[in-house]
Amino acid sequence: MNPREKSMLIVTLVLILILAGKSLFFDEVKDLSKEEQEFKTFVEYSVSEKYNGKLQQYHIITYRVFDIFVADDLKKTNIIYKDPKTGQEVDKILNVRYTARVRGYLLGIFPFKQFAVTAKEI
Repeated sequence: MNPREKSMLIVTLVLILILAGKSLFFDEVKDLSKEEQEFKTFVEYSVSEKYNGKLQQYHIITYRVFDIFVADDLKKTNIIYKDPKTGQEVDKILNVRYTARVRGYLLGIFPFKQFAVTAKEI
């Protein structure tokens, strides 16, 4: 390898490490209110139900909620999901309509897909 190829390889490896750090430590949404946390749990349950294949079971593809925002503060929404701790079905009405943005990751590091989830309004 010539010096230019070595430097390009080093730069590529450093950029992959930066991407891995960003994906693992900064992409998950944090500091949520109780209602936003309930909506996040609903979104995680919905995504795991819809995308439940072999790649997800072996954690080759993972999905994370990276943003939650109020889509409409005048409309209420109904969320239904199974609580991951107790396994019981939860049926709640939220005071505002939230939208969550979800990102899919290959091997937990490389983002490859992005979509939004919004609950049905009442």
